[in-house]
Amino acid sequence: ERFGTEILQADSLWLKVAGGQKQAVLLNAVQAAAAAGNGGGILEIGTYCGYSALRMASVLPGVRIASFEVDPVHMVVARNIVAFAKLDHAIDIWTGHSKDLLPRIAMRYQGTGQCPFRAIFMDQRGSRYAEDLAAMEAHGLLTSGTVIVADNVLKPGAPLFLWRVCTAEACYRSQIIQVQEFAMPSEDWMSVTVVQAGGSTGIQACCNMLSQLNPYVKAVPQGLQQ
Repeated sequence: ERFGTEILQADSLWLKVAGGQKQAVLLNAVQAAAAAGNGGGILEIGTYCGYSALRMASVLPGVRIASFEVDPVHMVVARNIVAFAKLDHAIDIWTGHSKDLLPRIAMRYQGTGQCPFRAIFMDQRGSRYAEDLAAMEAHGLLTSGTVIVADNVLKPGAPLFLWRVCTAEACYRSQIIQVQEFAMPSEDWMSVTVVQAGGSTGIQACCNMLSQLNPYVKAVPQGLQQ
């Protein structure tokens, strides 16, 4: 993060990672999912250089993270960074398109206790979010209390995904959060969603987490969410 803010930003360049306020939202959400007693691992869609996967692994020791990266060059960079950090035992980096990998990952982790996932971080192309959510539903990758964090839902945007998670109240409870884009003078939104199916203690604990995000960032007004 210091490289992005102190070096690149001075040259009007941008490091494409979920740092700053975005990192606070992400880590708070995945820690709440773990504290609620939800089993399973964490799925990240959009590895890039592996920064967010490393941050999640550092605050959740013992939890396995599966991360998808469509660009093979980024995948190689990320695998080497993860190995250098000595966290390759905790992070699996898959290469390929999410539409192809989501059906496979359910079979790969079947019977390991990693799937369904306790938390999902969506940081790929926003136009894919709605289709990937549907695929996760279809392949049993979500369960009651799963926390889904989605980045860049304002810019470039993910309107179909937001419509789904904000209107299907029987399935999802969501909070849209206004954040400062990392190392850029612009606004963005993140969404944090809890999968609902019944009223277990774990689900309620994760839902309580949504209101606790406000000390980190400014929530989007309710009228604007609607």
